[in-house]
Amino acid sequence: MPFNITVLPSGNAAKAQETFLHLIHDKPFVLLVVMGDDEDAEQLKARAALVAGGPQDLRRVVWMKNPDNHRQQIAALEVGPELARKLNGPNVLAFTTSHDDAICDVIERSEAPVKFGRIIDSFAAGEE
Repeated sequence: MPFNITVLPSGNAAKAQETFLHLIHDKPFVLLVVMGDDEDAEQLKARAALVAGGPQDLRRVVWMKNPDNHRQQIAALEVGPELARKLNGPNVLAFTTSHDDAICDVIERSEAPVKFGRIIDSFAAGEE
């Protein structure tokens, strides 16, 4: 698996939460967090990894196969009202966090298959 992808363990909630917490708060990464364990999520994860860059880049992909393990952590992140409505809906495929741990973009399932330009835009939103 490429270095720029972290797959959170879906069967070990405590380990998954610890890993996510470390990525969010201890590193200045822009994270594209892919939610779910289906074909759309797997395809987005693979495409996003190609856009994330090399070892020195601060872009990372997190595959959150079991988002229910992280509901409280996601709810604790800073997010504006418009994105909060999208994030809390049933149509979320991914979200992006900024260097400062705020949710700055939401990719919805209706956008699948997600094009490379959309992925680049999502990472760029986190870098602003």
